[in-house]
Amino acid sequence: VFLVTLLAISIGGCSSETGAPGGSGLLEADETIVSAETSGRVLSMAFDEGTTVNAGDTLLVIDPSRLELQLQSAEAGRKVALAQLESARLQLAKAKEAEAFASSERDRFAKLYQSGTTTRKQLDQLEFELSQAILSRKTAAAAMATLEAQLSQIDANIASINRELHDCYPLSPIGGVVTEKYVDQGELLKPGGAIA
Repeated sequence: VFLVTLLAISIGGCSSETGAPGGSGLLEADETIVSAETSGRVLSMAFDEGTTVNAGDTLLVIDPSRLELQLQSAEAGRKVALAQLESARLQLAKAKEAEAFASSERDRFAKLYQSGTTTRKQLDQLEFELSQAILSRKTAAAAMATLEAQLSQIDANIASINRELHDCYPLSPIGGVVTEKYVDQGELLKPGGAIA
């Protein structure tokens, strides 16, 4: 009797109605393609297909050696420009002093000329020396302005190289799972080339 009751319960539990879950849905994902902003050979990679990455993770390293050499050269050029600028500042200071001295001498001899104790030739000579001193000051000021402009250009070049160096370490813009890998270690990337 016990077995018959157990069998009846078992058969009753296996009815033809199944309680399968129902419903429908749509699975969405944001897809982002990460591209290189600089060119160079891929030295190392920190991901593969299926790797989970966080926003800000470095995905790979593009060879920065060429840019590092350019940066060293630009920084050396900046030191040279700074030294030249300091020399131009000294030249300008010297030219201003020479102009001030020539002006005071000309004024002194102009008074002496009016009193008749010097010649017109001496006064003309001092006028000439003053005009030469003014030209020297203007030349030194122009040289200094040129060197300041060159220094600004070098600074902009250094900033550009530093930006390119930063681009040698592409970062993941979002967190997620890498679904496709477009490059391998040792490949040469070009700007705009897809990474993952």
